[in-house]
Amino acid sequence: MQITRREFCQTTAAVALATAVLGVSLPSWAADTVPASELMKPDALPEMAMGDEKAPVTIIEYASMTCPHCAHFQETTFPEIKKRYIDTGKVRWIFREFPLDNLAAAAFMLARCAGKDDNEKYFALVDTLFRQQRQWAVEKPIPPLLAIAKQAGLTEQSFNACRRISRCSTASKASGNVPWTNSRSNRRPLFSSTERSTPALCRPRK
Repeated sequence: MQITRREFCQTTAAVALATAVLGVSLPSWAADTVPASELMKPDALPEMAMGDEKAPVTIIEYASMTCPHCAHFQETTFPEIKKRYIDTGKVRWIFREFPLDNLAAAAFMLARCAGKDDNEKYFALVDTLFRQQRQWAVEKPIPPLLAIAKQAGLTEQSFNACRRISRCSTASKASGNVPWTNSRSNRRPLFSSTERSTPALCRPRK
């Protein structure tokens, strides 16, 4: 049976969520154990999370803003997860930035600048950036990124200040808490559930 890389990723993500929420066992290929204490170490940048802090399950997503599979997941799968599990208090969702290139790091920093004191604004801009990824992940990204930034309430001056910050301190250097994989060519979301300290990964086919 043939399976596309997108279908493989979506299936694995579903397995991860079923494992976390329903308590089913992971198959051997997705059961790389990571100590919960190691997994939950805070990043250098403030943790971005949504959902009840006392939720019985915490799921951590690692994603890159320039990853097309991450954008597809954000558009087609995450809204239902948020509605059924995050908004109902079953899951706390931690979003960790895993930029695969400088443009992705800059986009993440832009989201942090827009949502400096407001997680909702941060996640709103992350959602917008994923949904409009094809417009700004191009050869000349500054004009479309500036347009998106202005829609989020940033001025051109604050946008340029944020760009300077991103050059000096990128999220790729700050977010190094990915203990189970060293592959930065894995252009799709990674997921981990802390309920059993067992991460479920969405890996590319070999």
